[in-house]
Amino acid sequence: MKSGSPLRIQAGFVLVFLLVLLPGLPQVVSKPGEWMRATPQDAIVARDRRFTELRQALPKHGTVGYVTDGPLDRPIGDGRVHSVLMIAQYCLAPLIVVNSTEPEMIVGDFSSAESGAQVISAQHLAVTRWFEDGVCLLRKGGK
Repeated sequence: MKSGSPLRIQAGFVLVFLLVLLPGLPQVVSKPGEWMRATPQDAIVARDRRFTELRQALPKHGTVGYVTDGPLDRPIGDGRVHSVLMIAQYCLAPLIVVNSTEPEMIVGDFSSAESGAQVISAQHLAVTRWFEDGVCLLRKGGK
């Protein structure tokens, strides 16, 4: 039994291809290149850069604590709400990052050094090292 001519099969593939692509075509044509510039990953990549120096000061494996000066779920960079704890976990993997001040080493992720100092004092933590952009390495035992 013959299923169809090669021309009909090719025409069917072209039709399916067009039906899949046509709905997104106006967006690509009206704003060329914009769809490539702003991706949801931009906020995460920016956060990853903040942790570059910190990552070198941390052990390769183990568990570290995490403190921040705002809610864990908040708008970051692209306006979408992200979990800053989960982004830190992604950026510092394979380390395990927990929302706690119990581990020996604690990551401080603050919007500014001033607001970070308030949290550090309130949590009775000590600064091991300040990095750029509100990131620091902490330990228990500050007064």
